[in-house]
Amino acid sequence: MSQQPPPYGAPEPQQPYPNPYGPGAYPNPYPPRNNNGTRNVLLIVGLVVVLFCGGLVALTAWGVVSVKNGIEDSFDTDYRGSSKDPLTIKEGQAFEIRDFEYAEGWSFVRPTGPDDLGSDQITGLSVTSSREDAESWDRPSITFTFREGTRVLAQVDCRLDVTLSEGDTADMDCSGYDDLPQEFETLQVHDRSTYE
Repeated sequence: MSQQPPPYGAPEPQQPYPNPYGPGAYPNPYPPRNNNGTRNVLLIVGLVVVLFCGGLVALTAWGVVSVKNGIEDSFDTDYRGSSKDPLTIKEGQAFEIRDFEYAEGWSFVRPTGPDDLGSDQITGLSVTSSREDAESWDRPSITFTFREGTRVLAQVDCRLDVTLSEGDTADMDCSGYDDLPQEFETLQVHDRSTYE
């Protein structure tokens, strides 16, 4: 017996479905991952560098402010006889600033000619230290100011180039380049030392 053909005709051979990805290739059901490892490492390194630099800037700023405050705190400028609070005196009068006692009897020497400017303009000004904590930089330095109201007419600077221990006395060197006025309203003296 022979086989009979099917009633609807011979089946056609099955055609495979077309593969849109090419022959033999199957699509990956998972999307490909982007590898961001290099980017992440660079971001972390950049963040560390920025934080490090910011920390250095902050540390430097803090150090500068601390040093500035320390320096300002070491200079006491609000004592009686400072440039902010000068003493008003009369010629020859004794006075005291920062435990340096200036003896009475001193006087101004007014220059008689232009060659005398810059020479000694005060004679007889001696100073005695009553400071217990004298340091090597602890040398008296003062300025006499002649005033007419708020106007400065002349100034004379006096300094001592040696250190005075407690009880020591020395004569001040005083000079200036201003003509000392014969008439003035007030005579003030203030300390020019930078250390307290």
